[in-house]
Amino acid sequence: MMRLTQRVRSFFREEAWGFPEHERPVVAGSPATPEHVLTLRIAYALVAILVGLIVSVTRNSDARHGADAGERPDRPSP
Repeated sequence: MMRLTQRVRSFFREEAWGFPEHERPVVAGSPATPEHVLTLRIAYALVAILVGLIVSVTRNSDARHGADAGERPDRPSP
């Protein structure tokens, strides 16, 4: 039984991360800002733009069809 509790405690123990000074979070508890290579930063930016475009297109198409929040445009309201 003791072995099981030790395994559970070690599983939930927080790891100590050693970030360089420029990657450390500004406020305790906030996310760190790790450096990424340029190609990875460009890939993140392209994904963010793609998601933003998709969301804006679907919202605009719902607005054109008269759909309110939670209302489906393909079914008439009762």
